[in-house]
Amino acid sequence: MRLINYKGVVFHRVGGLDLTTRFKDEASLPVIDDGDWKSGSAAVEVVFTSGAALQTALLVREFVPRYGDVTGRRYTDANGNHKWINLPSYAVVDPAAYLNQLRFQIRSQACAWAATQGRAHQEALRLIDTGIAPELQLLLEYDFGRFQKTLSAYITGSERLGIERLPKDATSMPNQSPLPRMITAQCDIMLTQYLAERLRDLFGSADAQLIKRLTSANVVNTHVAYVALRILVEGTIWVLMDKQRRDEQNNTKVELQSSLNSVIYTFSNARQGMDYVHFEHSLTSDAVAFYEDIDVQDSQASASPAWKSLLFWLPSVEDLMTTPYEAKEIFYQGC
Repeated sequence: MRLINYKGVVFHRVGGLDLTTRFKDEASLPVIDDGDWKSGSAAVEVVFTSGAALQTALLVREFVPRYGDVTGRRYTDANGNHKWINLPSYAVVDPAAYLNQLRFQIRSQACAWAATQGRAHQEALRLIDTGIAPELQLLLEYDFGRFQKTLSAYITGSERLGIERLPKDATSMPNQSPLPRMITAQCDIMLTQYLAERLRDLFGSADAQLIKRLTSANVVNTHVAYVALRILVEGTIWVLMDKQRRDEQNNTKVELQSSLNSVIYTFSNARQGMDYVHFEHSLTSDAVAFYEDIDVQDSQASASPAWKSLLFWLPSVEDLMTTPYEAKEIFYQGC
């Protein structure tokens, strides 16, 4: 196994939500054709959130749907009954402006979000603040962005586009007004584009700082790389769980699994035979505290099935130094 180029490494949900057949090339901005805007309609500002620190205001406009555009959504009530609601057809007026806004918002809010997360995120913040590993800022931005893709967006502002709130017994977004589906589709595509940018920054070349950390077996690089891997694994497990909930195609699970195997193998292979005792004794007290904390956290964690456990994917640093990493194959193509 070897580390593949960034185009083959992915740790987030890729692909649309099957809400429209308009945008064949997801590398291009999802722009509505000028002739599809509803005659006489005007742009209005709507504010929405995904419930995870990211709140966005953008201009939307009513359009005429085509065949292939989803115009409603299903929700599940407390009794497990599936119900359908129709939604008005609105779309983002200026996708390029939204993408720029998304870049700014994630960059400015990722660290505050990370501070509310687990021990690895907190250690990453320390490594950023002390100047030891500033590149972890990009990783936190990527992690914050991919988390957004697992959430459901709903309207928070006063302009609700005539959309009623979901019933209080809805299992997802109770008493909230969901976004029109085309807006959801466009925003999801642009978030995918943003995440691809961050992956290029993180893994795009042999000169990328995180690649150097993964392959350079000194004490500092080993510690920084392991913190980064823990963040990658923790978030990818969340993405896999989200994919399971959404009952999406298994090929995405295989892609996520392959990417984790690739980067963890690279880290482990570069450190086979490295002296763990020397590594441990060379750590700062802050770094030692990190490993002590995650040992306690991992010993108290229980997960079923096993792939929901961090240690299933990412063994301890000592194990990765002494035992060749074996790729995990839980998900299979077409299964």
